[in-house]
Amino acid sequence: VYRLQIDVSAALANPLVNPEFLENVTSFIHKVVKNYAFRYVDYLWTQRYGISCNSKSIKGMVSFEGDEIIIDVLPLIEVQDWKPTVYLNLGYAIMLATLRYSGKEHKEENIHLAAMKTWNRYLSFEESAEKQSVRELYSLYYCTEEEQCCGLLECMIGQKSPELIDDFIMLIGYSSKETFLERFNVLKESRYEKRTGVHFEQVLGTVRNMNTSLMRNNINYSKLIEVLRNDNIDHLQLTEFLRTGRLGDRHVVDVSEWLLLRTLLYDVINAPKVFRNDYKMLLKVLTKVNKSLIVYIWTLGINDDPRYEMVSSYIAKLMNDIFVFNRVKIYEIVADPVECLEAEAVTGYLLNWAALQPEERRSIVKEIVSILPRNWVEHLSVQTPDDVDELIRVLTVRGSGIIGFYLHQAYRWGSTNDPLTARIRSNFAALLKHAQGAILPSKRVMGGAMLLLLLAQIISDERDGFAGNITITEEERNAVRDLIKQCIGWGQMHFVIMIAGIAAGYMGSIDGWILQQFDSLLGRYDAGDRVVLRSVVQFDVDNLIERALISFKDGEEKALLNKIQCLRFGVDPVVSDQANKFLRAMASRCGISSPEAALKQRNIRELVLSSVQHLKAQALSMRNGRGWTRQNNRMKVDKRQ
Repeated sequence: VYRLQIDVSAALANPLVNPEFLENVTSFIHKVVKNYAFRYVDYLWTQRYGISCNSKSIKGMVSFEGDEIIIDVLPLIEVQDWKPTVYLNLGYAIMLATLRYSGKEHKEENIHLAAMKTWNRYLSFEESAEKQSVRELYSLYYCTEEEQCCGLLECMIGQKSPELIDDFIMLIGYSSKETFLERFNVLKESRYEKRTGVHFEQVLGTVRNMNTSLMRNNINYSKLIEVLRNDNIDHLQLTEFLRTGRLGDRHVVDVSEWLLLRTLLYDVINAPKVFRNDYKMLLKVLTKVNKSLIVYIWTLGINDDPRYEMVSSYIAKLMNDIFVFNRVKIYEIVADPVECLEAEAVTGYLLNWAALQPEERRSIVKEIVSILPRNWVEHLSVQTPDDVDELIRVLTVRGSGIIGFYLHQAYRWGSTNDPLTARIRSNFAALLKHAQGAILPSKRVMGGAMLLLLLAQIISDERDGFAGNITITEEERNAVRDLIKQCIGWGQMHFVIMIAGIAAGYMGSIDGWILQQFDSLLGRYDAGDRVVLRSVVQFDVDNLIERALISFKDGEEKALLNKIQCLRFGVDPVVSDQANKFLRAMASRCGISSPEAALKQRNIRELVLSSVQHLKAQALSMRNGRGWTRQNNRMKVDKRQ
């Protein structure tokens, strides 16, 4: 347990300092340090802090005396809104202390990195309130953005240092340019001719390396990063943390302070970037963060929390300003299409939501979210047949991705008695109508692609005798096939291809149509550039063979063998390799002593029929509504109660 040391004796000795004011400043410093310690490193708890009252000058208001951080409060007396200024200056000093603690000896580069982070904090301030109060304290009236930056840095370092400040301004401009010509044009504006491109490249390289090292330390020591990557902390607990600032019985962040809540939101949304070299972890963290943000916004809105408008607008701003992840690239590297679906559902929804006007977001919360089942709003899960009806009743183009995914997650493919699945099937016509309205390539609207997963599963269940409560016409089948084909042809970089490819595997039997879709997917796979599309085909092959085996009927033996042999020998090596891999796994489950030898035989009748018997025996134990789910391409029984 850490106890923050803040020495207030020097301030108490000055009669100008009101005890209540001093208590407020001390309390705020404690909150800020606690916030930074959670974000970066526990060392900040043992850092010594002091409050003085010596100089009216705002320059050097926060300074170092040896290893102690000193905050001079004299410039703040009689100032109504002093918190933004203290937050900026103290944050700058804390960042310098953190860099020194981590062993960074580059004095000027430390200042540059700390100043960059502080300047970004300032830019995130509200124009009419916090920025205005800072400008008034710093006397930065009617200044350009560059002049504000110079003034802030000069006040933070506490001295005139034109070279250092000019270097910082140049560094910001230089680092924002990508091409040599753009950077050369920035250099021409420098007031110091001795500062060459080589100099700025060296400084920029050092600063970036320091920031990378800081991020690496975050991964190892930051409590925030630990929360985000911890499998035992789900999106509900993260939502509760955003709402209360508490983790279990620990009070970590004072979310009643808007400055600190906003910093927490910024850090949570920005934190997945630290996993840029671990894409599987990045995908997991990104999904958790975005699920928690959705639930957080929804619950603030429906509970009429006074923070809703501020939080809603700020999260929308951050999603538009700092969300720079290339989702398609992440999906390609992770290459597990099932893991990517939920990430796409929640991320796509949040980005679409952030693009709306405030009144549109308010309308969604009040007119749609507020009337939905509470378990959906809080858990993002479909738990009862009534949930199904309510979700489909309010389904919109914008909501089709997220609602479609969680209905798909609730659906039990191949089940005969599951009430949720039966209710979803009974809404087939409504789902098809919504999908047709939410897949409009000419308008770049493709949210309905997620609904194709459901439609495809329902069609194959009806065809194979698992869905007794519906009848699907040939016209409806063709409509879904056309939508899938349309989405597979959408565009090489678009996630819609991935979703439509999975839907094709759920819907298809082993026939010419599905082989055509494989040709399209593998053509776009392009010998390795689109890895996730190869994974989609492999996932589909598993589903197709499994469905062919479990729906086998007496008298269809020859047709079944021909279909499986077609996958093994008559198509692309990606397909045939995966077919053999699946059959090899089935042979092991069936107790066949030498799976490899069995697969080398041209006639695999014994293996196929043994697999049929094995799967059907398992199916008998699932007549209570439990269906098949697949995780990491391994079959398992779903035991949802």
